[in-house]
Amino acid sequence: CSSLETVICGNNITEIGYCAFWSCTALTNLVLPIKLDSISEHAFWGCSLLANIVIPRSVRKIGNAAFMGCDKLIKTVKGISYVDKWVVECDSLVTKVELKTEIVGVADYAFRGCRSLTSITYNGTIKEWKNIEKGYGWKDNSGEFTVHCTDGDLTKEEA
Repeated sequence: CSSLETVICGNNITEIGYCAFWSCTALTNLVLPIKLDSISEHAFWGCSLLANIVIPRSVRKIGNAAFMGCDKLIKTVKGISYVDKWVVECDSLVTKVELKTEIVGVADYAFRGCRSLTSITYNGTIKEWKNIEKGYGWKDNSGEFTVHCTDGDLTKEEA
């Protein structure tokens, strides 16, 4: 799909499938449905011009390498309950991530290479954040972010 520039998904779509928009190099705009539950592995891998995306609060899971190679992506990733491997690994411009209180885990290398990441918001306590299973290298090579919890903040090193 080298000439696909805009995608507007229908309201009944609940999942963006495996490699659905793999290497759609002209894709710049994406409108996701408000009932979307998950974005599968490699869904937008290599969409190097994708710069405009709003991830609905209904999304509970973003799969392995879903946004890898989306170098122009500038958007807050909101309300995720599971962060898989290399979700946005690249020199991505993602600066903020908001995680649901019900988060069940952060996988290996989840935010690796997110050099612009400055803020992770978690709507639970510091103790709850520390009890969440985090995989190997989940914060490797990422920006100097702060984890904001309901009862205080943690530095990247403390997180």
